[in-house]
Amino acid sequence: MSSCRNALEELVIEEAEAQYKKLSTDVKNRVDLSEVIGYTLNRLPPMYATTERGWLQQRKKASQDLGSAIAKTVRNGFLSTQSDVLRQHLEVCVGSRIPKCTFPPDILDKIQKGGLASNRIEPRFKRALKRFLNIP
Repeated sequence: MSSCRNALEELVIEEAEAQYKKLSTDVKNRVDLSEVIGYTLNRLPPMYATTERGWLQQRKKASQDLGSAIAKTVRNGFLSTQSDVLRQHLEVCVGSRIPKCTFPPDILDKIQKGGLASNRIEPRFKRALKRFLNIP
């Protein structure tokens, strides 16, 4: 299988690093640069190439056509990915499977024992959740 590269990756990384340098220390402490880069790449059109020549052409085209869009999307990435104390941060390891959805143990125990008040949870959601967790 031949390899392919997204010409936007290096442009996004360069832009994210340049904007990161301009941030205050307080904001830098709440931002994960890899999340900003991932956020940005997921919102821009991919520009893959399979040869060095094709990659150089795609990079030039991306720089010319998407330069301002890259900068704007990186800015939005910094705003959108700042750390949230309620969000659990799990690294995705290359070559590994993404872990299944997990619930806090007390909630999982209540679900398994049927202890969740039916007036607090939509019945369709409760059935779907039980199916997802393989609970009869």
